[in-house]
Amino acid sequence: MPRLHDRVIAVTGANRGIGLATAQALLAAGGIVWAGVRDPVRMPALPGMQDGCVRRLDVTDAMQCEAFVADALERFGRLDGLVNNAGMLPDEGLDALSLDEVTLREVLETNLLGAWRLCKLVLPAMVRAGHGRIVNIGSGWGEASAVAAPGTPPAYGLSKLALHAVTRQFAACVPPNVDVCVNTLDPGWVRTDMGGQAASRSADAPASEIVAVLFSPPGSANGALLRRGTVVEA
Repeated sequence: MPRLHDRVIAVTGANRGIGLATAQALLAAGGIVWAGVRDPVRMPALPGMQDGCVRRLDVTDAMQCEAFVADALERFGRLDGLVNNAGMLPDEGLDALSLDEVTLREVLETNLLGAWRLCKLVLPAMVRAGHGRIVNIGSGWGEASAVAAPGTPPAYGLSKLALHAVTRQFAACVPPNVDVCVNTLDPGWVRTDMGGQAASRSADAPASEIVAVLFSPPGSANGALLRRGTVVEA
């Protein structure tokens, strides 16, 4: 297994919010961050970030996803972790009847299919290497008990519910006794552009939880929904 300070972690949506806080926490721990952002110019300069490790990535673009992963594997020979953080929330305040199909498709392309693409690209390399961690960023709105509750954005909730199903499907593809884990992490209500300033958690809180999952020991949870460091659904 690579040493802590050698681990290469890909983070999508790395220029703000939870993605940025995660990148900062990984760099502080000595990790190597492979940052995917729609516009690299908007990525803040971070201490410890290696040259050339901020890459243009629109997760709805299959070719950009392929290049993002291929370039990391070519440069480092491996990816030890992937954080599927890129997401969008354009449907707050709507319900299923007021949601339009264009918005639904946009949300599913970003929140669900973007993560699906990257899992599909990264997981085989992790299995070959015998080690890896994938963290898909979920939401409390994506739980089965909440997805149809009043106030849950319909497209966003559906995308996160389906994302956990994708997590479980990819986790089931990991061969026995191979130290690769694919999990969903619910970050809670976080003070970001998406969550708003009234949210109860800073972005540093879920970032530390994500880092803990990325550095978890062999035999850790696989295919689980994680919240505050605890498995809430196996």
